[in-house]
Amino acid sequence: MEITELVGKIKKSFLTIFILGLALIIAFNIYQAQNKELDQLRIRKENEAKKNVLLAEVSTLENRIQSYKNLLGRKDPNLIMNSLSKAAQDTGVKISSIRPEAENIQPNYIKIPFSLQVIAPDYNSFGNFVSMVENDKDVYLVEDARINSSSEKGLDISLKVINVIAKE
Repeated sequence: MEITELVGKIKKSFLTIFILGLALIIAFNIYQAQNKELDQLRIRKENEAKKNVLLAEVSTLENRIQSYKNLLGRKDPNLIMNSLSKAAQDTGVKISSIRPEAENIQPNYIKIPFSLQVIAPDYNSFGNFVSMVENDKDVYLVEDARINSSSEKGLDISLKVINVIAKE
């Protein structure tokens, strides 16, 4: 009886060891599968983080582009003429005539030129006028300036002022 009991205990022990070994193998396989899945999730998370950084950069660039478009914004000739008139009034320069010219359309912007005839009391006033025009919040460029003659009123000057506007 002792031998049969011993054989029974050995069978139970062997069965227990076999079941434990099988459970360890199954657990190890599950662990490896979960570890691979976790690594894939980490890689996806890193890729998504990189995409988020790129999207943030794109958003920042879009905001900068929009601010530049707003800076180069007005196309209304009356507003442009009012801005030039205000600069002349503030600097003591008198505008004899303002004549809009044909628009020059470029791929990314539009140039709106104006021919001006101005009378400035002196070079300093004229320089202040040009400075005020070119430092306006809208983008103006003084492309050409010619002092035609000096009269009793001051300097008779012809100039070409260009307003630059971004295309939509």
